[in-house]
Amino acid sequence: MARPDPTAPDSCPVCESREIRAGGIFSLPGFIRCRNCGLHYRKDLDSILQPNQVYESDSSSVQRLIEEEPLRKSYYRSQADRIESVVDFRGCLLEIGCGCGGLLAELASRGWSVEGIEPSPFLSAVAEKQIGNRGIIHKKDFMEDGGSHCSRTYQVVIAIDVLEHLVAPQVFIQQVSGMLPRDGILILQTPNVKSLRRFIQGAGWEQYRPDEHPLLYSSKTLRHILTRAGFIMLHMKTISGTAVESNGRSRWLRGVQKVLNSLHGGNTLWVACRKAAI
Repeated sequence: MARPDPTAPDSCPVCESREIRAGGIFSLPGFIRCRNCGLHYRKDLDSILQPNQVYESDSSSVQRLIEEEPLRKSYYRSQADRIESVVDFRGCLLEIGCGCGGLLAELASRGWSVEGIEPSPFLSAVAEKQIGNRGIIHKKDFMEDGGSHCSRTYQVVIAIDVLEHLVAPQVFIQQVSGMLPRDGILILQTPNVKSLRRFIQGAGWEQYRPDEHPLLYSSKTLRHILTRAGFIMLHMKTISGTAVESNGRSRWLRGVQKVLNSLHGGNTLWVACRKAAI
C-alpha cells in the first residue's frame, strides 16, 4: 500500500507492517493508523526526539499531576487491588514512571518492597516525600539507561500510563524483560484507542495529547508487542473513567462502566503478563 503521507513513517513502529492509513471518520488529527495491529501514531513520529520534554520542566501537565494527587487515593487502592488479583505474593516491585509515588505508597503500606523510577525532578520530589524510608525513588529516565542504575531484578514491574509517551515501545519492553526473572510479572496500563469515549469525543478525548502521547494502543497492539517480546498474557481488560473520576462515582455510573468494560470499550487498557521461560 502507498504511504498515506510523504512525511509519515514507512512502517508501523510496533509490528512493522506497511499497511498504514490516514484519515477516516474516526481518525485523530495528525495521526495515522496501522491496519495490521491497530496502533495509532503521529505521522511525524520519526522527527520526535524528546517526547517527554514537557515533564522535565515545571509545566502545566506536571502541576496538574501534583494538584490532583490528593484526589487519587481511591484510584491507587483500586490499582493495588488489581495488581494483587494477579500476583499472589508480596515481593520486590518496581514502578517505571511512578509520578508522585501514590501507588508505591499504597503498595508499601500493604507489605511490598518498592522502588520507583521518575525522570521529572518535580514529581520525583513529591514521590520521595510520600515514600519516605519505605522505598527508593530513582531520579532517572529509564529509556536513557534501560534501568542500569537499578541494582537488582524485580519480581514485578509495573508501568502505568507510560507506553503512550514512548516512540520506541518495543525497546522499552525488551529492557523491562531484562529486569525480570523467569516467570516475573509485567503490568501495563495505557489509554484504549478503541474506547467508546474516544469514538464519541474524537479530538476532544482527554488522552488525545499529541505532544505527550505520540502512540495510542488497542488491545491487539499490546498483545502483539508483548507476545513478540516473549511474554505470556495472563489478563487483559479495560477500565472506565480516569484516576480522578475514581472518586465519587454514582451507582448508576458504575453500572454503565461495568457494562462498557465487559465489552472492552473502557477508557484504559490494563494488562498483566508473565515472562516466559527461555
